[in-house]
Amino acid sequence: MKTQNFTLEIHGFTGHLVQPDRYKDTAVLVLTGNEKGLLPAARIAGRFAQYRHLSLAVPLCGADGMPEDPDRIPLDVLEPAVKFLREFKGIQYVAVYGASMGSLFALLAALYIPGVDQCVCVSGTHVVYEGSGENHTASGHSVVTWQGKELPFVRLDLSKDMRSAFEEAYQDSEQEAMAAVPVEEIPGSILILAADSDETWPADYSAKYMEKRLKKNREPDSFRVIIYKKASHILGLLPDESTQNWLYRFSRISYTSLRKYPKECVKALEQSQQEILTFLNHGRKVTLKTSAEQESSGKDKAPAAAK
Repeated sequence: MKTQNFTLEIHGFTGHLVQPDRYKDTAVLVLTGNEKGLLPAARIAGRFAQYRHLSLAVPLCGADGMPEDPDRIPLDVLEPAVKFLREFKGIQYVAVYGASMGSLFALLAALYIPGVDQCVCVSGTHVVYEGSGENHTASGHSVVTWQGKELPFVRLDLSKDMRSAFEEAYQDSEQEAMAAVPVEEIPGSILILAADSDETWPADYSAKYMEKRLKKNREPDSFRVIIYKKASHILGLLPDESTQNWLYRFSRISYTSLRKYPKECVKALEQSQQEILTFLNHGRKVTLKTSAEQESSGKDKAPAAAK
């Protein structure tokens, strides 16, 4: 296993490459949010590399050359990262993997940046949202910029908890539509994974919103949406340590679903990991089929605002 670091000044992006001795023809660009968080992108990249995927982690904030907080993060830095992977010897396909905050940037990278064949959106949101600064205060600006311009965003009342802030923002359907990512225009295939008990934000609502747009405008074998019942915000690939240990750590913070539904959360985590690896290993097309257990039974409506 080889590693290589990249800097914004020299390479145009800040990143960490993990290269297995032998790797498959699909490389993965890993986006997970703050480099100083519990799950930095570099550690997730290492996990993908264990499955023989050349992996490039690009932190979105909290790293050298990037904003300290999730505010006006330039999507443009992902363009040279994708180009690097495209030009890597033997690589045919590039997938972008985004979890939590990284999910939004994964969708936007797949939409705006040429050369992305697959997009994995885990515990995500369907809208561009307001950035935040020191002490978790709303910045009044978009969380993301593209070619020097802020993308339209939903405003958030961050005096509330994050889930309530998003639920309230979705009550304004015009604001939501303005800030929604046009996922149906993404040229590559898409995998969307969410939980109906996500503690951070209503990821299940976002998944249904995106699924509705995709069903209306896309061939069914070009995307796959799975919503896990009684599962947590913590889905997808975790670093190579005991899954139980990771879930124990998270359950002690603010992930209440891990405490309420431990068996369901472990099962969803394991299944979501397998779904991602299967998606990456079987080309750029997927079949839209989910089991009755995984499908959400909720209606396609905005979540009620917190009171």
